[in-house]
Amino acid sequence: MIARARRGGDGGRPGRTRSVDKHVESVGERIRRLRTERGLSQRELSGPGVTYAFVSRVERGGRLPSEKSLRILAEQLGVTPLYLETGSDDAVCPHCGRPPT
Repeated sequence: MIARARRGGDGGRPGRTRSVDKHVESVGERIRRLRTERGLSQRELSGPGVTYAFVSRVERGGRLPSEKSLRILAEQLGVTPLYLETGSDDAVCPHCGRPPT
C-alpha cells in the first residue's frame, strides 16, 4: 500500500508529493517472523496436516492457509489463529465477526 504525503517545511515545493511505503505484514511474513524468532525450522514447525513444503509456500506467499492450518500453526507458534491472520488479538474475527474471547 502506498500513501501519498505532502511535503512540509522541508524545502520542497508546495503541492509536490512523495511516496511513503506503509508495508503491512502478510500472513506468510508473520509466520516466518514468529518461526525464526522461536528458532524453529520449517520442518520443526510442520506436523500432522501441515507439511514443511506447505509452510514454505505460505511464507513465500504462494498459498494462503486454511482456518484449520492456521489453528495448527498458531498452536505450534504459541499465538492465536486470529493473530496469525490479522496481526492483532484485538481485532474482530474476519470470518464470524465476533470479538476474541
